[in-house]
Amino acid sequence: MVDSINKKYIKKMAAEHFSAAVFSIDKLGKGGAATAYKVVLENGKIVVFKNYHIEGMYQKEASALRLLRRHSPICVPEVYFVYGKTDDILCECICMEYIKGVNSLIFKHLLKSKSKKKNLVQTVVEATIKIHNHTSEKFGCVCNPIFDTWQDYYKPFCKSVLTAAQTANASGKLKKFILDLLEKSYSHFDFIFSDKIEKASLLHGDLNVMNIMVDKKTLEPVAFIDPLNSVYGDPEYDIFQFKNLWGDCWGFYDYYKDIAVASEKCDLKTAFYAFFNEVNWVANGGKLLGIIMNPIVKNIKRQFEIWGLM
Repeated sequence: MVDSINKKYIKKMAAEHFSAAVFSIDKLGKGGAATAYKVVLENGKIVVFKNYHIEGMYQKEASALRLLRRHSPICVPEVYFVYGKTDDILCECICMEYIKGVNSLIFKHLLKSKSKKKNLVQTVVEATIKIHNHTSEKFGCVCNPIFDTWQDYYKPFCKSVLTAAQTANASGKLKKFILDLLEKSYSHFDFIFSDKIEKASLLHGDLNVMNIMVDKKTLEPVAFIDPLNSVYGDPEYDIFQFKNLWGDCWGFYDYYKDIAVASEKCDLKTAFYAFFNEVNWVANGGKLLGIIMNPIVKNIKRQFEIWGLM
């Protein structure tokens, strides 16, 4: 169901930018940051409007989409225009290309032939590595990378997650054992990230199976969508999401490690990345889902045992 306010705004933006009336509007999905709509114009053109709930995020995502589109072998939606709040339209929005496909989180995809699944994994991972081959002299947000090292950028971010988690725990929104584990993890930061990250790679930032779009019949990847916190950083930061949700079932992570030069602490780092990412989501208003958090907690504990950090 599309609420009347967003429908009104979408119609105004479509008329202004495409000189076309809207034929239909359907909600594609709603996340913590934005709601996406499939919009069919009367001239037959199909586009996606993504209306943001978090102020300013539309600008960062538009920059990431444009940059990733230039460097990804797999299609990234073209941004047609962005829209900040005005007196007439009280929303922040990206209008982008509509790409037909479904996300790879659908269970029945796992029943496809081995050859189709193998092709999906190889194509996605090899495309990810090619994206990572685009580098910057500095680390940080793709809009303005200013840090000399990955640690200079990432450690303050982790400190902010810890502060938010402490506040969330005090208000009863985050369990104490998760906060305790987060504090322990942060105390090991300098050991976990003791190795220099040699290159500041372009990262998608949220490359989980829900953001890898495929053709539902052939399993051919058709698009990478929805970059989140896209940065120039450690290439291995981009692969922790390969294990999120049903990612392990595909084997994206293991194939990446097979063909890329993975660091000695890759498994330890990606466990840390996954944990801080999920706690950041929960501490800043997202819903804690055991099906996601529990495996992440189990994984980082296992890595701490392997490395003698418990």
